Amino acid sequence: MSAAAAVVPLVISTGIANAAPAPEGGIEAIESGTYIPGYLDEYLSQPVAADVFGHVEHLSVDIGPRVAGTEAEDAGIAYVQSLLDSYGYETEIETFATPVSDFADVTPSRDDVEGTGSWQFRPAANALFTGPDAPVSGEVIDIDDGSDLAAADIAGKFVLVNWMQNATNRNALLSDIAAQNPAGIIQTQTTPNGAIPNPGSVPESVQGTIVTSVGTIQGERIRALLETEALSLSIVTDQSTTESSNVIGVLPAVGDSEGTAPIVYIGSHIDSVVGSPGASDNASGVAIMLESARILALYDWDVEIRIGAWGAEERGIIGSAYHANQLTQDEIDRTIGAWNMDMAGTSYLGTEEQPTGFWGLSVNPDNADNDVLNFASEVTQHQGEGELNRGYVGRSDHQSFHDVGINAAVFSWMFWSEDTSIVLEPTYHRPSDTIDNISEERLGIAAQYIGGSVFLASLNEVTVSVLAEDGSAAAGVPVAMQCGEDDGWREVGETDESGSIATLAPHVECDFAALAEDGTRGGSLDEQISGDTAVSIALEAAVIPPTDTEEPTDTPAPTETSGPTETVTPTEPGDTTAPTQTGGTGGDSTDAGNKVDNGLAQTGASITGGVLLAAALVAAGAYLVTKRNRITATDE
Repeated sequence: MSAAAAVVPLVISTGIANAAPAPEGGIEAIESGTYIPGYLDEYLSQPVAADVFGHVEHLSVDIGPRVAGTEAEDAGIAYVQSLLDSYGYETEIETFATPVSDFADVTPSRDDVEGTGSWQFRPAANALFTGPDAPVSGEVIDIDDGSDLAAADIAGKFVLVNWMQNATNRNALLSDIAAQNPAGIIQTQTTPNGAIPNPGSVPESVQGTIVTSVGTIQGERIRALLETEALSLSIVTDQSTTESSNVIGVLPAVGDSEGTAPIVYIGSHIDSVVGSPGASDNASGVAIMLESARILALYDWDVEIRIGAWGAEERGIIGSAYHANQLTQDEIDRTIGAWNMDMAGTSYLGTEEQPTGFWGLSVNPDNADNDVLNFASEVTQHQGEGELNRGYVGRSDHQSFHDVGINAAVFSWMFWSEDTSIVLEPTYHRPSDTIDNISEERLGIAAQYIGGSVFLASLNEVTVSVLAEDGSAAAGVPVAMQCGEDDGWREVGETDESGSIATLAPHVECDFAALAEDGTRGGSLDEQISGDTAVSIALEAAVIPPTDTEEPTDTPAPTETSGPTETVTPTEPGDTTAPTQTGGTGGDSTDAGNKVDNGLAQTGASITGGVLLAAALVAAGAYLVTKRNRITATDE
């Protein structure tokens, strides 16, 4: 083999992981301090309060009272399912047994006065039930407290009369009214903001007549309509079925074909009590759940997201208990927590002694420090609102998950203390629980706090470690990352004394950049974030490219030498051109030595870092000595 043919590239490996070029965009972001929001801030910017309010309006106004086991509850379930389907969730309906509820649906001949409220009344348990297909119609007559009953023409009419608290007196009045063959009897509560009273059972003489009761706001509405002109009503009295439903939406974890990923639950009950539009209780919770589900579906996850709209909560927390009791022990063990929203949008301000605030409640004081509340508290603090208000109470769907061993909490706008327990808004379980008493602003805040804490719990932890040129931990080094379709770089933060910094990300591919004060920099590209992930970055000195103004220098032609010599031409990083060698006789050996020295100096300049420079010098020197010996041996 001739000396000219013996050419091989010089390849030096640092032995340090992820010694990738520093991404230029990331370095510029760090230098300028220009970042796009971090993942949590990105989420918190996305809830649209007006859209949340729109869900409340549809459920409480367009559908209205959603009594368990009725067509209205089914309509609410169908609404949630259609939206979850559109967001990309896999949905299913669960059905279960529920007690029968009595209700009266009313259609007025007109409804042209100010105010809102429900046209659903509560029927007596043993009075006439028409069924859905046999409504009774008639004009309305108001007899006030019934003292002038004898002078009233009530035959064939619906009689509006004040509710009497004393059962004996009430039943006597009902019997007197029924004796005159009315179309039906409507008993109205008269105390301010009074709830619908329970009519219970009526005397035998009244059982062939429609007998209902209404809350104060409903009675006032009827009387306001009567003040302008005649009013007629069409009433059906009916009973619910013995079956209610849940709708479950699942967003599977990426690649989790075996079903082993962690699980998070977000849920709220869809049903309301008889006669209440259920705007706060609990269209508000369902609306926040839907907005959270929409935003969460925009990301890929390494956890499984489960959304639950629970039926028959008002009948004894039945729907969520049915679902929770079907969970396997493996599912329970994998569940991070269950977030429940109930009455999370009232506009009620409370009182000076009991101001309304945003609260997170566990089931009892023993688990007031659970993960669900802790994640929510991280978000409230991040938003500058301090620690989350915490208390404890059962009586909502979080109880069902707590009872099977899952961390759970319910979130509401309310007041709580150990002395009072929960103090709710005055419209609770009343016909006045209408859209008029909902705060769009508070809905948006609750969507941030609740959805944001679910988002936070679902993110992967990413630990970025940065190594200095000598391989030691690099502290105080700013790090940035760019993930997926990001149009900018996110700030990760500065490494601690161990050379590490932790951040959070969903399932996504990211590039990382780091820039130290001394100008050394590094990167790690195409890192797949899947579960908790570790990323390493090795810092290097910056490679300064030649300037455009530098004039090219003519290379002198090699001179003939008295002995074999070799010229090593330094290469730019990535250039695989081999060193060239020349041979001849005569010449000054010092010149050859200078060429070697110059070659080494240029090679060292092209390789960054103290450790890398030393490795380059040793390898290059060994290479030249070996080559010189081989050439000399050939000439001899």
